[in-house]
Amino acid sequence: MLTVPAILLLAQPNTSTTLLIIATGMAMYFAAGAPWRDFGILILIAAIGLGSIIYVRPYAIQRIETFFNPSANSLGSGYQIQQSLIAIGSGGIFGRGFGQSVEKFNYLPEPDGDSVFAVFAEETGFIGTMLLLALFVALAARGIVIAGNSNDLFGGLIALGFSLIIIIQAFINICAMLGIIPLTGMPLPFISHGGTALMAALLMCGFILNVAAHRKT
Repeated sequence: MLTVPAILLLAQPNTSTTLLIIATGMAMYFAAGAPWRDFGILILIAAIGLGSIIYVRPYAIQRIETFFNPSANSLGSGYQIQQSLIAIGSGGIFGRGFGQSVEKFNYLPEPDGDSVFAVFAEETGFIGTMLLLALFVALAARGIVIAGNSNDLFGGLIALGFSLIIIIQAFINICAMLGIIPLTGMPLPFISHGGTALMAALLMCGFILNVAAHRKT
């Protein structure tokens, strides 16, 4: 079922979104009661596919190299992650204040897109970022609870899948800005600029709410 959308996404190319939907699909398959043997085979196939994609995509290899040594090309491939870390570190505990970010002015690439978390951290500090993380975790946790209380398996898997997409995407974006994983270019749900991404996130929340409206009492 994921083959057609995966091929279309890889052709763009959009490797990060492909990996996101495949990971979510595997989690839903496991939650639906798949045997461990099938799950292990899927993980092996996914690992081989990921290695093949990285091998044939020069930009993916460059991002991995930058992840391990961001200072090697500080004015090129490593520029975004270095500026992101500067912005996050500049926020301190309480931040510079709303709208007072310095890095978003011609320093940090894509400050309203995939780098928006760094700007948010600079303006709101450690306190603000912890609050944002708590909100994402609470949203996903509520969606998982709704999935568990669903009247049918299909509705439960829908709520679980959409909850996982939102929280996994959020953590991928945040971890990339913190240098924990390679840069992906994936937007931060509900925060990054972009009408299509926002519409998709709201649609997923709408489906989760629909499942909640018909849950077991």
